[in-house]
Order: sequence, then C-alpha cells, then structure tokens
Amino acid sequence: MIPPNYSDICKPVNDLFSKDYPFGALKLEVKTTTANGVSFTVNGAQDIKSGAIISELKTKYADKVNGLTYTESWNTANLVTGQVEVANKFAKGLKLELSGSSALSSTKRALRSKINYQQDNLFARVNLDALSPSVTADVTVSRDGALAGAEL
Repeated sequence: MIPPNYSDICKPVNDLFSKDYPFGALKLEVKTTTANGVSFTVNGAQDIKSGAIISELKTKYADKVNGLTYTESWNTANLVTGQVEVANKFAKGLKLELSGSSALSSTKRALRSKINYQQDNLFARVNLDALSPSVTADVTVSRDGALAGAEL
C-alpha cells in the first residue's frame, strides 16, 4: 500500500472540520463533466460574520493519449492559475507537475514545479518555487501499518 504524503497524514481528521462540518461559513460546490471529458467545478463560500463571498471556477481536461492533465482556474480575487501534470509517463509512480499563477490586479506571480514519486510503502515529494527560490521535500514510509515521515 502506498502511504499518504507527509502533510496528508492527518488529512481525514482535518477534513472533518474544514469540509464536512465547516464552522463560520456557508459552502457550496458544484461539479459537472462534459461529454468530451472536460470537468467544471464551481466553489463558493460566504463568511457568516463579514458576509464576504469567495468563489472559484475551475476547468480540468485529461489528455489520456499523452498522459497529460491540464487545469485552469479563476477566482474572485482575480487570481488566474494554470497547471500541467504528467503521471506515469517516464516511470511508474512518477508524477511531474508545473503550475503558474498571476494576480490580475497586481504584479504578484508564481511559478512552481512538483515531483512526486510513490511506490509500495514509499511516498516522496520535492517542491520547487522558481520565483522565490525555495525547495521543500518530504518523504513518508510505511511498514506493517505504521507510518514515519520527515519534511525538509
């Protein structure tokens, strides 16, 4: 069995309070998929105290012939993001991802790449932020139901 990545070890517990029972916000998510495989997701949340509304439109298309997945999104903060993923193309369990974002109302930009490698009892990940040069890495191993992980 492939273990979760290091930051997702407690994900089921965290999702219980943030997704399943959100406190202080009203949330809505609508998903649909077209006949040609393009999926659309619309997310919205309203803060109960301030009344502020945050929403996002996301599209995703999987090119199964070439093993690529394209994702684009646009949110109410005028942040536009794009992402290209390729999984299991170069090696089994290897996933490469390149993503970029741009805030239309400012000069804030981001360019990131991720490398994930997963096999039985191992999950390793390296993240590179190209515009603010930083590298993070983590690894999780499992053995007989026990998990151990480290993050750099």
